[in-house]
Amino acid sequence: MGELYAIQDETERDKRKKDLEKSLKNKKEGTTTPILSIGIDERNNNLRVGLRKLNPEYIEAITEVVGRDVPIHFYEGGGGIYSLPQNARHDRLLGGIQIATPPNEWAPAGAFSTLGFSATHTDGRAGFVMSGHASPAGPGRTVHQPIVGDNNLVGNVFLNPSSPRLSDSAFVSNLTRPVDPTIWVKDSWWWVPPRSVEIIDWVSQVSTPPSSTVRMEGITSGHQIGVVEYRWYTVTTNPTFPVLYDQVLTLLQARVGDSGAPMFDFVQAGGMEFAKLHGIMVGNVTKWCPWRGTWVIYRYYSCVGGVMIDLGLRKGSR
Repeated sequence: MGELYAIQDETERDKRKKDLEKSLKNKKEGTTTPILSIGIDERNNNLRVGLRKLNPEYIEAITEVVGRDVPIHFYEGGGGIYSLPQNARHDRLLGGIQIATPPNEWAPAGAFSTLGFSATHTDGRAGFVMSGHASPAGPGRTVHQPIVGDNNLVGNVFLNPSSPRLSDSAFVSNLTRPVDPTIWVKDSWWWVPPRSVEIIDWVSQVSTPPSSTVRMEGITSGHQIGVVEYRWYTVTTNPTFPVLYDQVLTLLQARVGDSGAPMFDFVQAGGMEFAKLHGIMVGNVTKWCPWRGTWVIYRYYSCVGGVMIDLGLRKGSR
């Protein structure tokens, strides 16, 4: 196609997007192309279309409507209205939903926790990130969704390194279900359905100074909003991993079951809502706060950069 985006004029670019949306709306019920999301990726200057399935016929039909001079990034999955609750069985996994591990030496009764985010190991294997302390110790142990059961097995622990380390995280691979680079989000009134929001960036703690807004989507506390107060903090009170370097301390609500929950914030691009990922929730730590003159119970998370190093992940959710 020559240049990455042949149409540089924003008005024309937006018109192409609207033409596609209008074409889909005019199709008869039952024949509409199964599109989950349509957006403009301003960073890469192209059109993004999320499909339920990467069917060549759908791709060809969309290309005809939009125009062959426009580069389109097609991908399976994507943001949009999401009908399933967090604790339901999800045929496509995503961040923010309930997962479970059977009884093990770290959790004698087993554990419910929150799926963090999809990821790819440097050796190319696909999987997802979960809480390290909620994961059974050692590779090969099973992880289930939404509850423990033979029919609910979703993968096996591939990596869960020993302390000292930079994150309370584990990598699950050998997946029995696909995992999307999205987060289950429910941040509005009870009658408004949840939605899935696509992750388009992984953000280091260098880019999240104190007072930065962070969000969490956990299976127990739901959608929580807080602010960053401390970075690069060494936690020595984690019962599973005695030393965790470079943790981020925040002021928000989190409880048992929220371990591993994605920490993120929203970003707008091309009129679409996306998520930038900061890390995964770990737990509580008490610290003296000099300007408040009192001890404060913080919730802390492991930043995504530390997770990458500990688990040997490629940057990006695919």
